[in-house]
Amino acid sequence: MDKIMELIDIAYLKANYPTSIQAELPGDLLVIDFDGMAVQGILDQIFELDVYFLVFCRKGSFNLEVNMQRLHISEDALLVNKPGNIIKVCSCGEEEVSFLGLVLSRNYFASINIDYNRLFNASIGILTKPCQTLCREDIVCLGQFFRAGATILTSDYDNKKEILGELLGAASYLLSSIWATRILGSQPSNDCSNRETAIFNDFLKLVTENHLEQRSVGFYADKLFITPKYLSKIIKNVSGLSAPDWINKMTVMEAKSLLKYSDLTITEIVWKLKFSSPSVFYKYFKRQTGITPTDYRNMNRASS
Repeated sequence: MDKIMELIDIAYLKANYPTSIQAELPGDLLVIDFDGMAVQGILDQIFELDVYFLVFCRKGSFNLEVNMQRLHISEDALLVNKPGNIIKVCSCGEEEVSFLGLVLSRNYFASINIDYNRLFNASIGILTKPCQTLCREDIVCLGQFFRAGATILTSDYDNKKEILGELLGAASYLLSSIWATRILGSQPSNDCSNRETAIFNDFLKLVTENHLEQRSVGFYADKLFITPKYLSKIIKNVSGLSAPDWINKMTVMEAKSLLKYSDLTITEIVWKLKFSSPSVFYKYFKRQTGITPTDYRNMNRASS
């Protein structure tokens, strides 16, 4: 059975794929150029990301599982990954694969000046559909950003980190427009206030970072300095799902990934996910999915 690897961060990528690193901002950003040989070397391996990772496929095709969602990546496709994603490279097409990757550390991404209220609809789209095929106009526009960034990275300019941060902030608005166009047809008007969408985005970030330790709405409400009742109302109004729905969604995704991909015993998974006992975990998992953890693991072993 496949095993989950260590968290993939910038240090790991530099140590394991040094010849693929084309440019870098030490500790913050990497530009990676992967070829067919590099992709073949990671088939059937499991990666849990601790970085933001954008992948643009220039040639060939390959199949991925991202959080157990099967994706086909082909020429001109752009895939956006966030920290916490669990990825498995399943197979490659007959043609040699070539792709460019842009890797950002959590801290560097957090430092970039982005108005998340304006990007709200695209952010939800990227969570549900992380891969989109780009048209020629998209590729030309993003290519100009990429070339400008590469020039800055290899220059002797002062304040490179800040210059690149502003460039990446601008590129995020272009990505937002691409996702809105592909998924929504056009950028819709959002009936929610800027404050509500800001709270929702902050809530999602907190849940992503803390769902293994904290599963109560009260914890997140305290962090956001609002009441649990008000938080629940906002989350439901903005997303259509309740706050517990989002917390459970991320917890179940983590549990399924561990059951499917790891060699951890179910008891070890219980402790890793911070449940008080195996019986509590069994009841929780069956309530959320309709089957027991043991049945889920056996079903996926039988189909692999």
